[in-house]
Formats: sequence, C-alpha cells, structure tokens
Amino acid sequence: MRISVVIPTYNEVFWIDSAVKTVRKAGFQDVLVVDGGSSDRTVERALTSGARVLEGPRGRAIQMNAGARLASGDTLLFLHADTSLPSDSLRLIERALKDASSSQSPLLILQLDTPGGLDASMREIIQLLLTSPVPVVTFVA
Repeated sequence: MRISVVIPTYNEVFWIDSAVKTVRKAGFQDVLVVDGGSSDRTVERALTSGARVLEGPRGRAIQMNAGARLASGDTLLFLHADTSLPSDSLRLIERALKDASSSQSPLLILQLDTPGGLDASMREIIQLLLTSPVPVVTFVA
C-alpha cells in the first residue's frame, strides 16, 4: 500500500513548510503540493521542504483532482496546508485501511482542527459518525 498526500495551496507560505515536514516525518513518501497560482513563496517553500509541486489553476477541487491524477499512490490523503498530522498517522491510517478492506466497509478519516473548540453542530456530526457502522479514524489537533 502506498499513500499519496495531496495538499492544495494558495498563498500558504506561512503553513506549507510545516505541513510538508510533518507529513514527511510521519513517514509518507509521496507528498504533492498543488498550487493554484500563489503570489507568495509557497511553491519555493514546498519544494525546499521535500514536496513535489504542481502549479495550475486556482480552485480547491481543480487542484485536488490534478493532484490525484499525478499521485503515485493507490490511496490518496488530502490535507489543508495548515494541518498537522500526528507522528504515528501513517501507521494508524494503514491499519484502518487494512481493517476496512478486510471488513469490506467504507472508511472515513477525519482530522478535527478546531482552535476555538467544537461547536454544537460539529459535536452532533461527530456523535453521528461515532455511532455509524462506517469505520472512522479521527485525529484531534
């Protein structure tokens, strides 16, 4: 199993270095930043941090699709540039994918990054997910 990480960006110079380094430190080998025409140094920072970079038109879905086409992995992990993964995230995701494939169940992986805390609607969504038959791996940052 090979997991490709796709990070769509637009003017993320303050976040991209940390995002790429965190992902690489967690053990992900294929890290692809898809930039939508940043006017800051996002592309330069992404390259020096160890990511492959694709530049193209702006638009999150357009960028994610472009990254998916270029990714070498058989599994895709899409992240925001301001996301920080736990150091054991690769192991956790691989285990969850293995468990899901053996049970033939769909899998949903979330990262909850809520600096202001969880609001009522988010708590309700989490409760629904936790009681659903779909295996969920949750990272709370």
